[in-house]
Amino acid sequence: MSTDGKDIMMCLWRENRSMTVEEITKATRKRHYCVVTATDNLFGMGWAERSFEGGRARYAAAVTSEEYTATLMHEELTRAMAPQAQVLVALMASFTPTQRQMVSAALSAIA
Repeated sequence: MSTDGKDIMMCLWRENRSMTVEEITKATRKRHYCVVTATDNLFGMGWAERSFEGGRARYAAAVTSEEYTATLMHEELTRAMAPQAQVLVALMASFTPTQRQMVSAALSAIA
């Protein structure tokens, strides 16, 4: 997410209400066209909700800041663990069905 997008999400969380582009522009002191672009991107990514009132778009946070942070952490962990995960998948692919069942039972025991 862009810096503008992060700033806008912080504004939406802080205000805890739907806001027009003009209100967001004033609150964040960003350029109008930056807010228009960023809010549209946030809506497209599912981070913001969009509704219309009198022909004007209003935006509100679609997720909490905690949900957003958890998603970022999950994405980073997934990216960081990708090489190890690929090794694990390759190893598991070499197992016999019996060996896979044993591993599955072991994982179930600790879950």
